[in-house]
Amino acid sequence: MPLPLAALAALAGCNATYAPPVASVHHGGLGGVGAQQGAVRAGVALGGPGRGNAGVSLPLSDAVRVEAAGDLSENWRMGSAGLRVVERSASGRAALDLELGGGAGAGGQRCDNSTEPGTTCAAGVADGRSAFDRTAFGTYFGVGGGYRVHRYLELYARGRGQVTHATNVPITVFLSGIGGLEVPIGPVRLNVAAGYAQYFNDAEQNGGAIVEGGLTVPFDMGRAH
Repeated sequence: MPLPLAALAALAGCNATYAPPVASVHHGGLGGVGAQQGAVRAGVALGGPGRGNAGVSLPLSDAVRVEAAGDLSENWRMGSAGLRVVERSASGRAALDLELGGGAGAGGQRCDNSTEPGTTCAAGVADGRSAFDRTAFGTYFGVGGGYRVHRYLELYARGRGQVTHATNVPITVFLSGIGGLEVPIGPVRLNVAAGYAQYFNDAEQNGGAIVEGGLTVPFDMGRAH
């Protein structure tokens, strides 16, 4: 999984109200992991929802992968699981994928989680809960495409949508898109990307530029052929 770095929530006003994203960091490129290889991924983000993400991806078939990840920030702790369907060109230079999954955990904000009596915001009156007193859950879906222009360079683009809910927080929608590049360095693949992310709900909306970076470590599954 790629590396994102800081939270879009940090760009929100002083009375931020949002349910947390399930998956705040995008995948990197598509061509660096073989159809029958597993992969460990990690990422951080700057200027977008999320501070860190790490997980594992395992093949169910040449085209379908199962994935699990954890997403952490100062305002949430989320775990997720999902499927990724990958379609590769005959040459192996181009690929498309679709992702779909869901997750749960704790986090989010209502009126910036103020504990001051009588604090109000667009969502209503603050409830005095901290981020980790809020149960959170949601789903994510996304699409990506990549093209290997050289054995040492792959270009890719990704888009993702998420719908999430947390205790005493309106249903929140996250939309994001990035473009980036991935390069191999020994057994590791490094990616960097930039794009835009936005969230909105009945109380507020906010958005801004994001920068991501990440690493992927493929590994053989040891299957007999």
